[in-house]
Amino acid sequence: MGTNPDTPMRAVLRCGEAPRHVGWAQLLLDTRVGGLSLLQRHVVALREAGIHDISLAVPPAILPDFERVRHASLPMGITVRVVPDDAPGKAAADRSPVLEQRADTLVDPRLLVQLVQLADINPGDMVCLDSDEHANTPEAKSPYVAGIPEADEAKPVDGEAARHLAPIGLAVRTAHGEPPVGLDVGRYYWHRFSGPQDAADATTKVLLATMKATDGLFAQTNRRVSLRISRLLLDTRVTPNMVTMGTLVCGLVAGWLMSLGYQAALVAGALMAWFASMLDGVDGELARARFQTSALGHWLEMVCDYVFYMALFVGLGAGIYRVTGETQWLVMGGGAACGVVISFSVVAHLKRAYARQGAMDDFYLAYQRTVSGPGSNPFLRITPHLTALLTRAAFPYFLVAFTLLGLAKVALVLMFVATQSFWVVALYASRLRMTLQPAEPLAESVATVENR
Repeated sequence: MGTNPDTPMRAVLRCGEAPRHVGWAQLLLDTRVGGLSLLQRHVVALREAGIHDISLAVPPAILPDFERVRHASLPMGITVRVVPDDAPGKAAADRSPVLEQRADTLVDPRLLVQLVQLADINPGDMVCLDSDEHANTPEAKSPYVAGIPEADEAKPVDGEAARHLAPIGLAVRTAHGEPPVGLDVGRYYWHRFSGPQDAADATTKVLLATMKATDGLFAQTNRRVSLRISRLLLDTRVTPNMVTMGTLVCGLVAGWLMSLGYQAALVAGALMAWFASMLDGVDGELARARFQTSALGHWLEMVCDYVFYMALFVGLGAGIYRVTGETQWLVMGGGAACGVVISFSVVAHLKRAYARQGAMDDFYLAYQRTVSGPGSNPFLRITPHLTALLTRAAFPYFLVAFTLLGLAKVALVLMFVATQSFWVVALYASRLRMTLQPAEPLAESVATVENR
């Protein structure tokens, strides 16, 4: 998740009555969620949304308990001002909007980003709403059940719909003076803490939220394994880049196994590639859950993905050549690898161009929206469905099936055709201007509600 442009908005984390059997200091500083303390997760998410002025408002009686907040190890040099909750706020003359959040409530970082973006356009107050807490379990917010948020997931509600929802403890306050607009948070997660025992469910929600809008059937299937691995690694020193390199090693081993040529080795190599595809999701899940995404990690993963394909194609071609002695298979494997190199160059060019106008993480979603929009080229409109079969998540499933059926030669021919077709289509698509704009921007929906 890339950092949004800075905003004049201030953020206040409010500590009201402490949860039973636990003090605020223990809850915020000692309760760990997804590899970070609850306070760290709060402030880093706010910084990712572009908010730098962050205050922690606590009852005056417990101010001494928060002395160690001033010395807490917060990521990226973040500082938090600890103030008594009865103190006057920052000078009202600046009239800047204030994002108020209950300190015992963890919210989806994407919701914070959306609120900040919306506050830049709409001057009114906004209050986030959802069903009661019984409908806020990890299962209820799971992308496997509810779907994966793409953009503008929170929706404005008014009248009867709003009366059936309750505030979750997140709002934007301004000097607007009008009744606030209610935003139904929908599939975005939130979690109310009553103590450290809630960290497990909160971590589950954090991990589930790392799933991407572009995840198809095979990617979602792989997530059922990769999310479990990520959970084991969250509180370790294993970094996303370490996982990326480990996944690359698995891919190289898969290519070597396939280069041996005999049936058992081909199947073993395909199974290793399948395992690597499931492990491939872990680096991104760790990075998004810990707020450790970076340009270096993005490009490292992309390079390793393409090396993975090259290893498999060259290995399969060499393996069939080893068994048959027919040179054309070796040439075909090398040709497929060359197609991968050309594809990498074209896609890298597209991503560099897109990075000037949006987040790298959303490139494939932007491509899907661009080619699926009204008036788009019918030929390009089907490419997301075709390329989905070649993704790192889907491809190994087909490779396993073909090798088990003894159809390795057919698989290599299809790989050769697919790689050459891919870079041709990508080159043709390079003239497009990618966009992430939804068909109906949320700002317009909010304005409609305000005018009713």
